[in-house]
Amino acid sequence: MSVYVFFFFKQKTAYEIGVRLVGSEMCIRDRQGCNVIKLPPIVYNFAENNQVLRDKNTVNLQQVRLVFAGTTDFKDYLEPLLKAIRKINNNDVKVIFDVIGPSADTIKNMIKCDNPVQYGINCHGRLSHENTLSIVKKADFSVLMRENKRYAKAGVSTKFVEAMSLAVPSICTAVGGTDAFVSDCVDGFLIKDNSVYEILDKLELIVNMDSSEILQMKLNALNKAKHVFSEDQYFEVTKLFLKGKEFDGQE
Repeated sequence: MSVYVFFFFKQKTAYEIGVRLVGSEMCIRDRQGCNVIKLPPIVYNFAENNQVLRDKNTVNLQQVRLVFAGTTDFKDYLEPLLKAIRKINNNDVKVIFDVIGPSADTIKNMIKCDNPVQYGINCHGRLSHENTLSIVKKADFSVLMRENKRYAKAGVSTKFVEAMSLAVPSICTAVGGTDAFVSDCVDGFLIKDNSVYEILDKLELIVNMDSSEILQMKLNALNKAKHVFSEDQYFEVTKLFLKGKEFDGQE
């Protein structure tokens, strides 16, 4: 019996290297009879429960802080979220949105505004990984907007995993991919589609939450991350897989 070893890198099309197959679970399942285990990104350092706090300035101003870290050239779908944030912040800034990765000009073009800061949108551009994490840690929620396409269902977003490990729950589009790790209104929020008004309804719900409710959701996200993305959860099943034990999916 052949054993195929695969790894989750970025969500690319699967390809063979000798007897190994590299790619996402969805691509691998296309190969008939392939033995598969699910290995999401693994985290070794998690936030401590007693250090889970909300940003003091955000709490004092009765605002909610969101963060996006990524690109807009392929997978991430940011424009409707930006428009929803502009609408909810039209009179008073209720939502602070830190955008890491895309240039300020890209964001300005998306919302047709030369001064995104007036709507609570901070454009940081490209940052080092360390500086990115320092901003993510301060957020109440991270965002992962995806279209309902094949790429979005393949693999697990590393930035989603990283945010949860820092006690930052995510707001995700429910397309059947990374969002499978979110329990709606418990350790994150699911959005049915990427329409501006669907997102706006969810933002209205979030800004009306008590600070204690947001804090509890952050703790819930951290506890789930410790359970789902820890190496301890996958050590035995991976060992059995490498020994050639046949099974269909995770045991």
